[in-house]
Amino acid sequence: ENIRTKEDQNLSIHYNYHQPEEKVPEWVEALELHDLARLPIPLLKTTLARYIETVTPLLSDEELEETKRRVAKFAQYDGPMLDLQLLQLQKQSKTSWLEGFWDSMYLEWRDPIPIHINPCFALQDDPTPERNGQVVRAALLVSASVWFIDCLRNQTFAADRERSDRLCMHQYTVLFGTTRIPLFSRDKLATSYNSRHIAVVARDQYYYFDVYEEDGRPLEIEELERHLRWILDDARKTEEKSETPIPSLGMLTTAPRDAWAQSYSTLLKVDQR
Repeated sequence: ENIRTKEDQNLSIHYNYHQPEEKVPEWVEALELHDLARLPIPLLKTTLARYIETVTPLLSDEELEETKRRVAKFAQYDGPMLDLQLLQLQKQSKTSWLEGFWDSMYLEWRDPIPIHINPCFALQDDPTPERNGQVVRAALLVSASVWFIDCLRNQTFAADRERSDRLCMHQYTVLFGTTRIPLFSRDKLATSYNSRHIAVVARDQYYYFDVYEEDGRPLEIEELERHLRWILDDARKTEEKSETPIPSLGMLTTAPRDAWAQSYSTLLKVDQR
């Protein structure tokens, strides 16, 4: 069911979403910058020397001597073998030898991700007071986000640089249309590169609607406001009519990851959407 009132027949607001399969578009490949210099692997002896230098202010004289002894033993036995494995990993990696370690750290973290992993931020009030209403502010943020993703997709976004050197912009490709799917032991990222919609949560109810016209033009801010006001009104009416409290499914995402994976698996058995 997409619409519930006769006066809103031209609104296209949906209550579920299925991610389609799609090919990786050209704009994603353009942001990868495969010709950038690879992240170098520092010499083992340099790394160990920096480690000693870093921990020295934190240790007593006795602890420092014990640390130096262990570092010397590592440099003689395990270190060279691990260094060879790291060099082999560098040859096999498509991007950086470090990326796999980062992904594992991020996706295999089993504690709840709020606070521990996911940041939160607060926005300052708009300088124009009449733009600070909930719906108006949300519509402005959505409009700005659509402009940003359009710049990426149209390849008109300026390249990131460190002085004169270009930087890899791969992370921009998963800034929109990406979700973290809970799985046991290791989560998975899923991205819809050509997504045209936004998801809206109101009073523990979930909606989505396209933010583009059929011809590809972004919705005007006034049209975004109209969709958002309809959602708020519909969520309020649904809550008032409900004989039992609407379950706060979003709370499940704050649980330890394996617990959320179990709940997610159960929910999929109830309804794949």
